[in-house]
Amino acid sequence: MVGREGRPARGRLRPLVHALAAPDDRFGFTQACTADAQIVPELWLQNAAGEAVRVAWPRDACLKTKPAVAVALTRLDLTETTTLPVRLVESRAALDGGCTMTAGPPAERALMQKNMAVQTMPAQSGSTSGPSAVQPVRPAPAPSWAGADAADVCLYTEAPPSDDVDSVELPELEGLISTQSFDFSGAAVLTPDVITRVGAAASAVSALAPPCEVEVTRFAVVWPERYNTRIDAPISVELDGCGRLYTPDFEALVLPPELLATLAAL
Repeated sequence: MVGREGRPARGRLRPLVHALAAPDDRFGFTQACTADAQIVPELWLQNAAGEAVRVAWPRDACLKTKPAVAVALTRLDLTETTTLPVRLVESRAALDGGCTMTAGPPAERALMQKNMAVQTMPAQSGSTSGPSAVQPVRPAPAPSWAGADAADVCLYTEAPPSDDVDSVELPELEGLISTQSFDFSGAAVLTPDVITRVGAAASAVSALAPPCEVEVTRFAVVWPERYNTRIDAPISVELDGCGRLYTPDFEALVLPPELLATLAAL
């Protein structure tokens, strides 16, 4: 028999079989149930030939598992434990910081933003209707950071190359698919003086950064807050490579060296 968490077990199976054979209870007209949710582990039974079947836990009228199965499982002897590889979906640090576990580099997200901006023009008389040639459309001005009293920072580091998935050649999507993968590496909170300087740099749209092809291995996404609520105006900062600051509308700006040093030290 295979028990909870993939652990084979042995012992007296009659109480377990009897508990599993119990029917589910029916919900009564005046039934009252608690609002707590119950996490029920999977339970599989396997015979000597290696054939396995997943069995259901009998439930009471409130859809909670009946205790008899859990009691019968505790009376079995554990003989073996098998550890299976899993992938961390979201870490506690990422959840607490309000960060995603992966993110694309700012330069490639900016390229996608510009390539996806298609301007549709009215069809001329006698011509076939349809969109005009792809032309970049400048996004609307970014929301102001005025009054921001806090800022969360999500940090990302380039992930090592993976050989698990075969590469697929898609020339028509070249430039739209990220060639780099970045994983969440930490979270931080900016001090008020740094928030002021970051906000000022993000508003200096006249200081556009020159073209740069240096590869980035670390970047940060900064979320300003006002009254404990995030302002929808995050910026991205390359912590190495070209060291550019990207506004919410993905304009690449020159980042003051002292500000870059402050963010890179996080």
